[in-house]
Amino acid sequence: MYLSKTAAATAVAQAPSIRKNLWRRSGSALGLALALSALSSASAYAGCEYIVSNQWNTGFTGTIRIANTGTAPINGWNVSWQYTSGDRVTSSWNATVSGANPYAATGLNWNSTIQPGQSAEFGIQGTKGGATAEIPVISGAACAGNQPVSSSSSSKVSSSAAVSSSSKSSSSFSSASSVVSSISVASSSKASSASSVATTGEQCNWYGTLYPLCATTSSGWGYENGKSCIARSTCAAQPAPYGVVGAGSSSSVVFSSSSKSSVASSVSSSRSSANSVVSSSSSIKSSSSSSSSSSTPVVGLAYKGVTLAGAEFGQNNIPGIYLKDYIYPDQTEVDYFKGKSMNTLRLPFLWERLQPSLNSAFDATELSRLDAFVTATTAKGVNVVLDPHNYARYNGGVVGTGSVPNAAFADLWSRLATRYKSNNKVIFAIMNEPHDISTEQWLGAANAAIASIRAAGATNLVLVPGNAWTGAWSWNQNWYGTANATAMLGVVDSGNNYAYEVHQYLDSDSSGTSPTCVSTSIGVERLTAFTAWLNTNGKRGFLGEFAGGDNATCKTAVTSMLQYMQTNNNVWIGWTWWAAGPWWEEYMYTLEPKAGADRPQLSWLTPYLF
Repeated sequence: MYLSKTAAATAVAQAPSIRKNLWRRSGSALGLALALSALSSASAYAGCEYIVSNQWNTGFTGTIRIANTGTAPINGWNVSWQYTSGDRVTSSWNATVSGANPYAATGLNWNSTIQPGQSAEFGIQGTKGGATAEIPVISGAACAGNQPVSSSSSSKVSSSAAVSSSSKSSSSFSSASSVVSSISVASSSKASSASSVATTGEQCNWYGTLYPLCATTSSGWGYENGKSCIARSTCAAQPAPYGVVGAGSSSSVVFSSSSKSSVASSVSSSRSSANSVVSSSSSIKSSSSSSSSSSTPVVGLAYKGVTLAGAEFGQNNIPGIYLKDYIYPDQTEVDYFKGKSMNTLRLPFLWERLQPSLNSAFDATELSRLDAFVTATTAKGVNVVLDPHNYARYNGGVVGTGSVPNAAFADLWSRLATRYKSNNKVIFAIMNEPHDISTEQWLGAANAAIASIRAAGATNLVLVPGNAWTGAWSWNQNWYGTANATAMLGVVDSGNNYAYEVHQYLDSDSSGTSPTCVSTSIGVERLTAFTAWLNTNGKRGFLGEFAGGDNATCKTAVTSMLQYMQTNNNVWIGWTWWAAGPWWEEYMYTLEPKAGADRPQLSWLTPYLF
């Protein structure tokens, strides 16, 4: 289905028709991440939740959360559940799941102990036996303090969305909805109802997904009463058929039972990081109420711009000949894109050209080219993203192996950080699109690089990609090994100034090799799970590459995607389009001006460049 691109060697010698030759990989499963999250200590018991995070015609994904609200650690937790309507689990992650209905799950070595005030989660994917995914009762010693084993299974469901009172332990959602249903537990509470943030019964239909309307937030995305919400003005500014939907359509679902438990369904919570730090050169601004298809400027994200490709060309000719095999962008291009209100330019380059031997000094000539671009560009107030465009490789060796040890990767970044640490307009994107590497191996390399950056005294923003070409669409999947959603939670940054960089294209396999976009909503669809992961874990995201061909479908898909990131500006910090550069000629995605004239896709970005 969808994903991020990866480039093999690109430039053709001397030819002005140089383009990026792409090879990609796609997977098939949808996933959901594990997280450890802080919760307030409220009772002597733990609580268990079953959360349906997404569902479609035949399947669903979900999370089971075990929260320790007591005062003593939970050691070696195990839980079980059983479906009554035909749902079945087909895969799982972050726990050992056994059985064939009923199912049992136990923790792994690293998450089997839950300290007071924390929770453990594991993910499941499955097939549905009916129209909507079932919400079964979770049982086990960790749940016994507040979730009745005997009576919860017969809890009836009522909903303002007209769910029948006789339906058991399930809630009704459309297949396009990403509304999250959760079973929440409180040992001494009586059955209670849940409502959306605004109490009018109205909601926001945001590109096919229902969210609460904010009661007090006047613009953009809000967070009220423990729930994410969308301001009325922002919601109402969407193009038809989206916008504010009337009273009686609330997605809040009330579960009732004669037992001392309550079950509530709500729109998925967005958790903004308490330690969210944006590079000192800029700050995230709130959204204005603007339609994604409007030309009205949108006060937006901190970093907005384009990749200026060229210095990474000629990957089959290293070091190559300058101006024949590769080229650096010049200040004419910088001035052009700065004049279009872009404030961030991503600069790909090759590690081997800059540092011909591992752990050695940089090549003086190549460094002078890099320096010249960085110095002149940042002097104009434009951010530069340094991007070693190497796919976690050096002369064919994989980072984290004997031929390219993590220490050598750390050495690269120690030298770069030492050189540019005094310039807060420089952003360190530690690697472009790692692939065909174990996710744990890549995590170790990434952490080594980050540690070396901070050891050099640099406080610059760091962008950290995941494995599998760092696709947003596959962030939660495991066809490439441990899911990024799981492993990349292990990123360690003593400076706490980093974001996860993902790439996302809109063609049929997310490869970025076709001008055709799947649908007008595909951009939003492919960012949704990753955005939820950012919210759940209090992380930040940066869209390092995205694009679409010059056609009406791609235009709507791209502008909807940009509006979606803008609305979720509590977790998204910026984006750079792929691509521009002096040697692209008629490349389908290029923003390089032709005879001084703007390329068509630039007009799509313009409302979001303010």
